[in-house]
Amino acid sequence: MQKSKLWKGDNETVIIIIHGWTSNLKQVESLAKDLNKRGYTVFAPLLTGHGTIPEDLVNVKWEQWLDDTNNAIKKIRNDFPGKKIHLAGISLGGNLALMASLKKKVAGLTLLGTPIYLQNHFWTNFIVLATGLFKKYLHKKYPGKSGSKSHSYRYFPISSALESIKLIKRSGKILGKISAPVLVIQTSNDYMVASYSPWVVYNKIGSRVKKLHWIQVEEETHILLEENTSDYTSAINNFIKEIK
Repeated sequence: MQKSKLWKGDNETVIIIIHGWTSNLKQVESLAKDLNKRGYTVFAPLLTGHGTIPEDLVNVKWEQWLDDTNNAIKKIRNDFPGKKIHLAGISLGGNLALMASLKKKVAGLTLLGTPIYLQNHFWTNFIVLATGLFKKYLHKKYPGKSGSKSHSYRYFPISSALESIKLIKRSGKILGKISAPVLVIQTSNDYMVASYSPWVVYNKIGSRVKKLHWIQVEEETHILLEENTSDYTSAINNFIKEIK
């Protein structure tokens, strides 16, 4: 089983991409290759319980995913001394990037569709909690162009969903402590993340340098990385150049 993937580049920045909850490295592959073409070294770790079967997420705590993220930073620092590190997190991977940046100094952060508030936030949390009382797993439903059907578990343990909710809450509480430059990338019609959530990040985050970039879509779309990553790649590349 592949634990991580590395694309070597020749410029001064390494981008660590953290995939989303229940996803795997296929989610980041197109974006990683496009960024690599721009000269970046790109590293993608596989989070605990992912890339195998949904049952492997049972009993995995969110702190283990944070350990995976911190270990990825440590590895890159050891393998590429002197290079800058930029953390990019997809969906819940962005929450992990936020948490990791508190103790691991990084040159910048990119949050792609990262939730601080979910759609119908209160009821979503309530339904997950209530359903967990009599069911162990839930199957996913994808409206519109989800961009995740081919690289994500089709069902998940409710216990793992509760861990992701804990992580979202925790990351929301530390926004004011974040100092690294941050780029927030959000689709304009996200079925998972509340429309005001990226504005909460932008307004509450402690970073002096911050930017909010919108990906315009017509259909309900959480992350659009399968068809064309050029908008994401250009936004990330431009931001990294701006904060040098």
